[in-house]
Amino acid sequence: STGEFESDSVSQGALMLAADEADSQWHSLFAFDFAPLANEVVTSSGDWVPVGESEPRGTYSFIVVTANAFVLNVNLDTGDRLVTAGRKTVVAVEQTFFQKYGMMMFMFVFMMGTQYLKYRMNTSATPSAAGPNVQSAPGKKQK
Repeated sequence: STGEFESDSVSQGALMLAADEADSQWHSLFAFDFAPLANEVVTSSGDWVPVGESEPRGTYSFIVVTANAFVLNVNLDTGDRLVTAGRKTVVAVEQTFFQKYGMMMFMFVFMMGTQYLKYRMNTSATPSAAGPNVQSAPGKKQK
C-alpha cells in the first residue's frame, strides 16, 4: 500500500492510502488538525476510518514529538491498539574531492596568481640599463 499526506495547510490535512501505486482511488484514513501543546509538541486526534467495511473503526492520536519523529496511536473499537513510531533519517552523501577541496584549491591558485602578477609588475617597472629618465625641475633651463 502507498500513503501520502494531502494538505494545503501547515497543520491541517488528511492521511490518504491507496492499495498500490497504480491505484487511482485514494482512501482517507483520518483527517488531522494539529494543535501545539505547552511543551511545543503538536498533537491531533479524531476518528479512525478503516479502508474496508469489515475493518473495525476507532480513534487515533497523532503526536509529533520532534521535527523528525512522530507517534501514531490507534485505539480500535475491538479493544486492539496499534502503535506506530517513526523517525526521519537523512543519510549523509559522501562528497566528491572537488566538493571537499575545490574552494580551497581555488583560493590557493588565486593567491598564488596575485603574488605572481605583483612580482611580474614589479620586475617590469624597474628602470632600464640606459639610465634613469632625467627630467628638469620646473623653472630651470637645461644647458
